Amino acid sequence: MAYAAEEAPDATGPKAYEEVEALQMAGKYAEAEKAAQVLVEARTQKLGAEDAETLRARLLLAQALSRKDDAADAETRLKQLLPLMARVFGAEAPETLRCQCELCYTTCKQDRSAEAEAQLRSFIPVATRVLGPEDKTTLWARRLLADALLGQDQLKAAEKQFREVAAILERVLGPEDKDTLRCQSGLADTLSLLDRAAESEALCRRLIPIEAKVFGPESSVTLNTRARLARALFDQHKLADSEAEFLQVLDISERVRSTASRFATEVRSDLAMALFFEGKYAQAEEQQRTVVQGYAQVLGAEAPKTLLARYLLAKVIRKRSRTAEAETRLRELLPVMKRVLGAEKRQPLLCQADLAYVLALQHKNVEAEEQYRHLISVETRVLGPTDKETLDARMELAGVHLEMGKPTEAGEEYLQLLPLQEQVLGAEHPETLRTCYGLARCLELQHKNQEALPYAQRALAGNLKQLGQDAPATQASQRLVDFFLKR
Repeated sequence: MAYAAEEAPDATGPKAYEEVEALQMAGKYAEAEKAAQVLVEARTQKLGAEDAETLRARLLLAQALSRKDDAADAETRLKQLLPLMARVFGAEAPETLRCQCELCYTTCKQDRSAEAEAQLRSFIPVATRVLGPEDKTTLWARRLLADALLGQDQLKAAEKQFREVAAILERVLGPEDKDTLRCQSGLADTLSLLDRAAESEALCRRLIPIEAKVFGPESSVTLNTRARLARALFDQHKLADSEAEFLQVLDISERVRSTASRFATEVRSDLAMALFFEGKYAQAEEQQRTVVQGYAQVLGAEAPKTLLARYLLAKVIRKRSRTAEAETRLRELLPVMKRVLGAEKRQPLLCQADLAYVLALQHKNVEAEEQYRHLISVETRVLGPTDKETLDARMELAGVHLEMGKPTEAGEEYLQLLPLQEQVLGAEHPETLRTCYGLARCLELQHKNQEALPYAQRALAGNLKQLGQDAPATQASQRLVDFFLKR
């Protein structure tokens, strides 16, 4: 008895397309990319390169690439695809608008936030008019706009956008819809950056069990929110809890996704920072070295996040008392930061401040003085005379003058600095008290002990209250007061 041959599955049909979508929804982006590539090739061969179904498959492939951290490749493909879709479907057809929104997404993914904002502000009115204000593509574009605003530190505007979109999504799609949850996660991130970490922590704790149920406990969305929770804990100085949460998220991320993924690198960077502030410098250095390699691999050697990671590695090395190595790294990094980010941006200024500091630690005081003078000139003009970074640089310059045996110059700097610190930081801030102590030392070196004693006593009283009896700053202040009282 003869049997009919079993019909081979259609590699170009709707089922093949749906299988790629399912892989994407499950977060299996590498598998989705491979399946989408097969689908594109099959449809191109059977239907032609510019058939509508082939174009849909090409869009699906670009989506898989962008979600697999290949945003640059996805962007190139989308730029080639967009005019074809406009010709085949129409310039304002839903498929074409979806392609355009995906292109905006790839811009966001590459941290080109200002460019993404411009794209989205142009796109959203069209999507609103054609698709409607409550269409998923329109709302996704508005969520991307909030992300772009967040990337430019326009935090209040980002919060407003996230809240508006979340309210619509919750009403239209429900509180447990995936897009609603993603939008709420973005809001949690914004709250942390607005120094409202307790609010962010509460929102993350509410979202995580819902996301684990809807997306799965090891999904990228759930892991993102858990990472946000860890950051909120860090911002509230709950360092041990923050470290533990980062470690759990990193372990799952590396197992489920990839050691070298951008997300894993970002989590590792945050973990390194938690370890740094816990004083676990050896562990922080180990993690930060991997962060530098990860960002260089994913984003490029001169990407802003790679440069910041290199700067933080130099800080950890300096904390481990390897000041000459830290100096070498900072000297290599500073001109690259100035060229890539701009000479007067905050990160290059921070890098220069650290370079001046390690020079002073090695008693290279003439060069340290030169670095601080240039830094103060720029910071005063760019950041303002009362910005904390400007005040810190002035305090360090005074310390360098004191180390160089210039107590008069140091004392003048401290006297000018003290009222500014009192105004900006507060009368009992540790750095204000450090200036009081420095001023007392300057006056003592000029044999003006009666003038010096009140400053030394103020430093002692403040340090006892703020830091406790056993703190090095308290003990140094006590010794200076005792010295004056015995004279």
